[in-house]
Amino acid sequence: MTINCSRCSGMMVRDVYPATQWADYDALPYYRCVCCGNCEDRLILKHRHVPSEVRTGIQPRMAGEGKR
Repeated sequence: MTINCSRCSGMMVRDVYPATQWADYDALPYYRCVCCGNCEDRLILKHRHVPSEVRTGIQPRMAGEGKR
């Protein structure tokens, strides 16, 4: 099974984050594109499909800006 990159359609290879490769627990693998370097794992893909929160309320003023 070949996985294609969502950015450039290049070939994705399975990899392990360097910070966790010698950890005492089983590190979750991710997929890295050999062409463009795009990285994707389950959490990244989950966040891409969940709509982001829209913040509402008072907008901060810039320094020197008068009252509205």
